[in-house]
Amino acid sequence: MKVLVISADPRSLVQFRRDLMVKMKEKGHEVMALSPINDERGDSSCLEKEGIKVNFVDIDRTGLNPLHDLKAFYEIFTIVKKFKPDVVFSFTIKPVIYGSLASFFGGAKRIYSLIPGVGHVFLNKSWGGKVLRFLVSRMYQISLITNSKVFFQNNDDLDLFISKRILKRKKAFKVNGSGVNTDEFKRNETLPKRPVFLLAGRIIKEKGIKEYVEAVRVLKKNKGYSFKAFLVGGFDKNPTSFNEKSLKDLNFDGVIDYLGDQSDMKSVFEKSSVYVLPSYREGTPRSTLEAMSMMMPVVTTDVPGCRETVKEGVNGFLVGLKSVSDLAKSMEKFIINSELISIMGSESLKIVRDKFDVRKVNQVYLEEMGL
Repeated sequence: MKVLVISADPRSLVQFRRDLMVKMKEKGHEVMALSPINDERGDSSCLEKEGIKVNFVDIDRTGLNPLHDLKAFYEIFTIVKKFKPDVVFSFTIKPVIYGSLASFFGGAKRIYSLIPGVGHVFLNKSWGGKVLRFLVSRMYQISLITNSKVFFQNNDDLDLFISKRILKRKKAFKVNGSGVNTDEFKRNETLPKRPVFLLAGRIIKEKGIKEYVEAVRVLKKNKGYSFKAFLVGGFDKNPTSFNEKSLKDLNFDGVIDYLGDQSDMKSVFEKSSVYVLPSYREGTPRSTLEAMSMMMPVVTTDVPGCRETVKEGVNGFLVGLKSVSDLAKSMEKFIINSELISIMGSESLKIVRDKFDVRKVNQVYLEEMGL
């Protein structure tokens, strides 16, 4: 069969879908990927070495220019007409909406989508945010009519789409995230004996950057603990992204070590021992799964997506949304009793192997798409 995979981000295409596309190739399918041109966020050229053809389409991941989006729609439509895919698989907002419609009108036989999280659009409570959410919901509703099946990474997002009548339940299917390659993310060195906290992700408000900095400040400045805390990630086009100035305005000097954007996350995990993600909402956070595969306990928020990764008191702790005090108290437990790090880290590895191993997750995708 011919399979077309549509992404709005070259980095996520490689990091999150490479194993799935390689597995499709191994099963004898012809695979093509569509993505914006390579930029500082990622390079999809490595896919060509796997026998996966990459075509570039001008999808603006965060922009609101309708003419730009119409151009992207036409580019996808043209490629679909020429490639004639049997199966189309899209993920994130614009590829799902425009990719589904363009694939339908282009004659694709079966269309599937992944909603890896509802994102900023569904979190913004402002008047403008409500208008945008209404428009996006209606666009989802129309485009997903064309889909044979729609995948979700947590039940909260799935139930949201059903309750808002965006999607009929019979088309909705829950999967355990994007999966993680436990052979690739395997700890080669022993965990640091003292707590070394890490938050990795796009430097946007919804990742809980501010709460993380404030919690570390409480533990260091108010309580006098001595430990390391890393922040890793690049700036983004997202409307709630920090920039260099606004990040410095958090006054994290002497509190957090900001390491910038890192291409080799495994080496960062090797230097760290406890993963912290005070996110406001996720699909199923890939960074957390990678940390768990590296035998790290997790402190994260009790919100959709994040709660999927933690068994309370077993491999980590769940904290209240935007609660600096909750976050600091949970992080403090690893400072007071560092033995928890190895105990809970071992449980993280068990959970990720049992539930989130990429081979198991991809097998579900392939079976549900009939590949």
